[in-house]
Amino acid sequence: MKLVYPEWTSQITFSEGGTEIVQIEDPVYFSSVLGELVGQCENDNGRFVLSDGDEILDFSKSAEIILSPFSLDVSSRKISSEIVKRLVKVAYDEKFVETGNITSIILKYLYKLIDYEDINVELNDEVDLQMLFKSAGLKAAIDETSLLTRLTDYIFLIRDLLKVKLFICVNLLSYISEDQFFAFKKTVTAGKISVLLLQSIVKSEMIKNKERLIIDKDLCEI
Repeated sequence: MKLVYPEWTSQITFSEGGTEIVQIEDPVYFSSVLGELVGQCENDNGRFVLSDGDEILDFSKSAEIILSPFSLDVSSRKISSEIVKRLVKVAYDEKFVETGNITSIILKYLYKLIDYEDINVELNDEVDLQMLFKSAGLKAAIDETSLLTRLTDYIFLIRDLLKVKLFICVNLLSYISEDQFFAFKKTVTAGKISVLLLQSIVKSEMIKNKERLIIDKDLCEI
């Protein structure tokens, strides 16, 4: 998988998962690139091109940007909707006897309630399981043991649930130690997950220059 940006001569290549680093030293340019990535993840309008082989991927569906490991929203509408959709599919595809029984019970209950009303009330003879499941407040759960565990659990959840192919973490190396960074790299590589670390600052002892693309304060690539 490759990530290409028209202002950079270098391509960011991901070989079956792992981490790649782009370090941007100029704060104004960093903000500009980050703003474009955020917008493109939301609506796919932007100049970044993400491809897998010969296929150009829909950026908004294939990339997820994580601005901070402290603000991971596992109860977002997108995640909850996908959980509901999956459960509804299971409820019908597996032909559970309980599915028919529950919908029948709900309808009978509603007819009893209607009998108490003096006004005419019409009832659809079908129960919308999707609406019913949504009302139950279903949401994903991840391990809260540590910051890094929470982050990796979130990444695996989004990968499996929404089929996201690229995760963009902003200034992650400012929050974790060198040992944690190596553990993170090992985990995402083993899971064949592609992660781009967009950094404004990188401690030189944490990584080697060959592991990152540096755009210096003069906007030159190193």
